[in-house]
Amino acid sequence: MGRSKVLKLDEYSTTVDALLDRVIIAFDLNSIERQRIQLRSYRDNVLNASSNLGKKLSEL
Repeated sequence: MGRSKVLKLDEYSTTVDALLDRVIIAFDLNSIERQRIQLRSYRDNVLNASSNLGKKLSEL
């Protein structure tokens, strides 16, 4: 049995960006829609970080 690889933050970000690029191409989204998706993803990652759980956006 192989071990699953734990991704470092940079590797994770690169993987997410690559996935977003494929989704954007597949659905023929424009650059504004791409930026909205990236910002929403970034916001969710910040809010869901273990050090930020329970905090309001204004507290970050």
